[in-house]
Amino acid sequence: MGFRDLPPQKDPKGGSPKTPPGGISLRDYQDLQPVEHSMLHLNGSGIWKMATSFTSGLVIGLLCAWFTALQSKGVSQKEMQDYDATYSLYARDRQLLIDRNAEQDRLIGGANAGVKENSNSIKDIQYELKTSQSDRSSIHSKLDQVADLLQSEKVKK
Repeated sequence: MGFRDLPPQKDPKGGSPKTPPGGISLRDYQDLQPVEHSMLHLNGSGIWKMATSFTSGLVIGLLCAWFTALQSKGVSQKEMQDYDATYSLYARDRQLLIDRNAEQDRLIGGANAGVKENSNSIKDIQYELKTSQSDRSSIHSKLDQVADLLQSEKVKK
């Protein structure tokens, strides 16, 4: 492809001196832009270039990923355990947590014992209430009988 330039001319409007005053004709523009730059040229070289570029990019990317995966840049289990033993809040305050949990368990056990004791006391009070009500009703019936007896004695006199 040969490059050619337009003859220099002065533009009265102050534009580029190489642009003609009437602009560029379509025939000249088509002469400057050959059709060979199209992606789908008749011989198909554009498609093969694109396919080759895509495939080579894919292969290079996969190779980079494979070599990256082969490198071991992780933390070993021993290093993690050492870090945990040194900097973990649980590891430093383990005895304090054990003591606090034991105290909580003791308090919960005491509360459960108090609830059981109160439940037994309530059952005893309910039983006493039932027996005292039956005793009261029997005393009331006996008093009614005594009153009836006194009334009959009074009427006989």
